[in-house]
Amino acid sequence: MIKEIGAAATVIAGAVGTAAAWGPIAGTLVGVCGAVSGVAAKVWKRREARVVDRLDRMTRRYAHTYRESVLAGLRFIDLKGLATLGVATPELDEVYVQVSLVPQPAHQVGGGLIAHVGAAARHDIGDFLDQDAPALLAVIGTPGSGKTTLLRHTARRICTDRGRKRRIPVLLYLRDHIDAVTRGVALPTVVAGTLRDEAARVPPGWFEQRLRAGDCVVLLDGLDEVARREDRLTVSSWVEHQARTYPDNDFVLTSRRGGYEEAPVEGARILATRPFTPGQVKEFVHTWYRASERITTGTVGDDVDRAAATAAEDLLSRLRDASDLDELTANPLLLTMIANVHKYRGALPGRRVDLYAEICQVMLWRRQEAKRLDRAIPGDRLEGLLRALAHRLMVEGVRELPKAAVVETFTPLLRRVSTQMTAEDVVADVSSNGLLVERENDRYAFAHLTFQEYLTAVHIRDKALVALLVENADNPWWRETTLLYTALVDADEVVRGCLARGTVPALIRAYDCLEDGADLDATLRADLWAMLDSAQDGRLPLDQLRLVAGVLLSRYLRDAVTLPSGARLCRSPVPANLYRLFELTTAGVTRMAHSAGPVIGIGDQQAAQFSRWAESTLGEGIRFPSMRELARPEAGCVADKDVWTTTGLRNGHPGEHPHWVTQSALTPILETDLVRLIPLIAAVDVWSALVYLSESPDDTAQHVRLFRASKWGVFHRTPMPKSRLTADEARMWADRWRGEIRVMLHRFPPVVFLDARGPVGILSTYVGKALAEAYEKATAHADKRAFTDSLLNCLPFTQGERVMNPGSVLPRWNRVKSLLAEWSGMPPWAQHASRELRRASVVLQSPGKLHREAASTIRVMAVCLAGERGLVEQHTAASLEEVIYGATMLHERAESRRRRSEVIVLVQDAKESLFARPPR
Repeated sequence: MIKEIGAAATVIAGAVGTAAAWGPIAGTLVGVCGAVSGVAAKVWKRREARVVDRLDRMTRRYAHTYRESVLAGLRFIDLKGLATLGVATPELDEVYVQVSLVPQPAHQVGGGLIAHVGAAARHDIGDFLDQDAPALLAVIGTPGSGKTTLLRHTARRICTDRGRKRRIPVLLYLRDHIDAVTRGVALPTVVAGTLRDEAARVPPGWFEQRLRAGDCVVLLDGLDEVARREDRLTVSSWVEHQARTYPDNDFVLTSRRGGYEEAPVEGARILATRPFTPGQVKEFVHTWYRASERITTGTVGDDVDRAAATAAEDLLSRLRDASDLDELTANPLLLTMIANVHKYRGALPGRRVDLYAEICQVMLWRRQEAKRLDRAIPGDRLEGLLRALAHRLMVEGVRELPKAAVVETFTPLLRRVSTQMTAEDVVADVSSNGLLVERENDRYAFAHLTFQEYLTAVHIRDKALVALLVENADNPWWRETTLLYTALVDADEVVRGCLARGTVPALIRAYDCLEDGADLDATLRADLWAMLDSAQDGRLPLDQLRLVAGVLLSRYLRDAVTLPSGARLCRSPVPANLYRLFELTTAGVTRMAHSAGPVIGIGDQQAAQFSRWAESTLGEGIRFPSMRELARPEAGCVADKDVWTTTGLRNGHPGEHPHWVTQSALTPILETDLVRLIPLIAAVDVWSALVYLSESPDDTAQHVRLFRASKWGVFHRTPMPKSRLTADEARMWADRWRGEIRVMLHRFPPVVFLDARGPVGILSTYVGKALAEAYEKATAHADKRAFTDSLLNCLPFTQGERVMNPGSVLPRWNRVKSLLAEWSGMPPWAQHASRELRRASVVLQSPGKLHREAASTIRVMAVCLAGERGLVEQHTAASLEEVIYGATMLHERAESRRRRSEVIVLVQDAKESLFARPPR
């Protein structure tokens, strides 16, 4: 029987020895069975199917237990090391935002907190894992870029995705296994040693078999956190060995750039983490607040989600208002810290100094302590070294120093610290944590100018160097450092120093301290506010008005969004108060009301003058935005505004352009104006006929003219006694009609020259050829429409529509005046029309006062002149046409029948990079 069992075992082993479903227990039993005699072969044969099925169930049950253990251990986001924590930690899946990756050589990955990777496509790590060919990946990223969170979330995804080829995640934090790795302990043993609770009851050999079968994704976190370089090299070699030993599995290793470059993994494909996009920042903030609000209230529902959305939008709005913070949000760790500080301290951005303090602490030592990593120098002492370095950079006016200068700064300070570290060691240490970055050519700078400014402010406070800030009160380089300093101590001495200097930049600095919420003496605070009020009332001397104007302009420009070009687009239109100071400082008078709202309805010429004034006031690149800049998503804050641009008005209301004047809309307006001319021209016709009859009373044609004119009702005020007149009667009625016409001229703008000389009886002598011909056609048909059609048809107007900028109408008219002045041989009626046109056009200097009569006069006179073919040059007629269109548009604006909506929005071009500034 023993022989039979042995034979059966041999058969079973041969049949299923390679089947992964047997597991380690199955393999052990097969071995035992092989050693037993074949006496019990028949018994075993009956039970073999039952044993295999039971072992298979045991294997699947442990795989389920292991995955549940992984999910439970990675349920929450890791916030260890953060100084500000809430009442509970959000779950990872609730707040996770994709950490995007891009293939990138390690040497091109930045070392600072804010990395800027090129414009290549963004990838999810899932794009590289679970493919037919196993992957060996090295994920390289800046400090806080989300490398650990990426691995934790990947492990959870593997556990929950049933459609994967490799469904067993193995996550190891390399810093916790340095001893085992350096001793060459195999991967299955290292993994088994990390298990707790139910998962610790792993069947013998289970991990070995899963790795041999290629069922695993091995996630190895933090090569750079292995402190000693020789240990990192050992760990790297160990990873290579495990990848060769278990070649059918996916392997992912994470590290900062420096740690990986010292100990690269052969054959690994390098992927760089990418900073968060603005869309990802918004997504994270909203998901973070929703999760936090649900934890805080212990409930879910629409009310909770609305409260979370409100708080999230508040933070996003504050970040947009604080550009220095906004740039930091691209780093996931810093964004998490900012969200925590905002929610649980409510300290953004007024006390941003607290946030910078927390960032420096976390990056320098809190996270290391939370990970139980040894520190060779206390964190506060390390920060003191960086404060001194930041102060030196600020004083020298540069962003970076060569390594020798950094070592020179640290060396004397290290003598005061009990440590074995050299200055070179400190440089290597602080440049690995992300605050200090090694750029090219062995030069070092802080990862962000904000940290340099903050650390300098703390250094000035600790060393009582406030005189340095007063000395640089009008130096823009020191602005943020000054504000951060006044957030730490009171601002009295700084503000007094700013006022004493009496320059626009220094006064701006004083108001910056005031608006930033600095602790300030009540008298100084009142004096600063009183200066603004006095400026708006025009009660300050011109030199002080210019100072205050510069302050308001600077404050306006600061509320801006940064475009990809580096230029900053203001988030709101120029306020009326600022425009009022522009008028006071340039013309000495103002037509603008004292208002904090935007200035609206400004023409292009006035807007251009304001832009030039703004640039001359601050001496910087200030201009209108371009159409392309306003089309960018960042410009959404002024998307619905009619904004002046470098190429004209950008209409924020498609289909409702405020400057469009169409010929179809203008024609009935002109017809109304011109029809009112008919009685006046008829009266002139009567008078000219009477003048002729006074010399030739028997001229029948002149009596016909009198009868023809009666069709237009010109005799209703002074009826003619009979149809035929003697010479004496004609002279008497001619004198009387001269007065009658003058009365009519009071009811309508004059278009005739009554004292004309020339052939008596020719109407064109008095009113011009175009009007005379139109009148003749209207009289022949007794039709007013014939009059307007005839007149409009002879005008050289273009069809369609015109865009007339309000500010360009007056310059167009000035051009018309100069062209008319060049008209040699101008007939008397044209001279008269030109004078009337000039008289009526005076109101163009104050377009808001362009009343109906003036607008009508301008149109009629321009029509009379423009219709004279053969007399008026084509370019003169075109300019007259523009005046007609422009006067109509201005009149409709003055009567509020057309919206006045033009606003001024300014752009400030990017300044020269501070990295390029030479030492002073």
